[in-house]
Amino acid sequence: MPTPMIVCLSTDSIAAEYSTRLAVDAGYRVIKLETAGGDPLRARRGRFADFLLAGKESVLLGDGGLQGKALQDLLDHCAGIVADEAGRDTLLQQTGRTPLAPLVVVGERDAGTLRGMSGSHSDEFLAFHGSGLGFITPRVMPGYPSAGPLCPQANLLEFLTGLYGAIALFSLMGQSASTDIRSASAGLCAAALPLLRREISSALLEGTQPHRAERIWKVSPAEVHRCSDGWLFVDVIEDIQWTRLCNWMGKPELGIDPRYITREQRFADSETLCAILDAFFADKPQACWMEAQAGGVPVAPVNSLHDLLGDPQLAARGFWGSLTDASGQTQRAPLSPLARLFGTDATPLHVCAPGAHTKAVIASLETA
Repeated sequence: MPTPMIVCLSTDSIAAEYSTRLAVDAGYRVIKLETAGGDPLRARRGRFADFLLAGKESVLLGDGGLQGKALQDLLDHCAGIVADEAGRDTLLQQTGRTPLAPLVVVGERDAGTLRGMSGSHSDEFLAFHGSGLGFITPRVMPGYPSAGPLCPQANLLEFLTGLYGAIALFSLMGQSASTDIRSASAGLCAAALPLLRREISSALLEGTQPHRAERIWKVSPAEVHRCSDGWLFVDVIEDIQWTRLCNWMGKPELGIDPRYITREQRFADSETLCAILDAFFADKPQACWMEAQAGGVPVAPVNSLHDLLGDPQLAARGFWGSLTDASGQTQRAPLSPLARLFGTDATPLHVCAPGAHTKAVIASLETA
């Protein structure tokens, strides 16, 4: 029985590409349609694009590639289609009709909000600003002096949207042929809404108007601090934790200072407390977190990327796989749980050059 085939058409969409990368890990054959020159994702995302494109077959779309009847045949014989909004529109223009295979539009955007913005940046705009969720978007952008260690290059909301897109895809493909549900969408804002349960409940049940600033818990200290050989995270929520922190620091007078007795008071003067902790940790080794935790103080190390790469627990759990890029270089890359679940983690994935499979796919369609 041939491996079910999924077609992906998106332009620099992390969410859509992650959906189909999960399909690769689940054992599906994924055809990545690209225009001449390749998806802008390749140039903009570098090695991160390798992770998203690994295991997919690249086929050029349009002149010199797949078009007309050949494109229609591919769409009619695949098990499912994943596209961003631009990709969906391209397929409709190229074929003149809605595909027969299940279609999932991933990373849906609000065109009214984004009028005048280039398509290659609109997903990032929504992921960063549209949700207003502090814990799934960077607090500051990469490159800022204050960026520190907690500044990812991609938004977790995009991965969450991609996960929802994969779930929708697998659900549609698993339905009987008699169902009338043939399409679904997984948008960035729709993926963010379930994470706003508290604010939505307040608005619907209490008639309040929550402000996005309320996403930040009013606790302090609650930030990262540079130590002599790395970074540490301090997250004091309870008043007793504040007392323990002050005693551990050798500053018991702060623990009973009337200005800092409650979390609300500490939050109101958080800049002062942050400066005190910055000075305290500046000459301390990162390993001091073990002593702090032994005393009931919530201090933890911030792992660097190299710390994670060498973590023995991740290695023992089979977290790492490998992929080979278009130049033939092999690199280590994280695996999704689906790769281990479906046993696809044993074979290194290849990142092909744009259009590398065009002739082979066209030939297979002609002989089908």
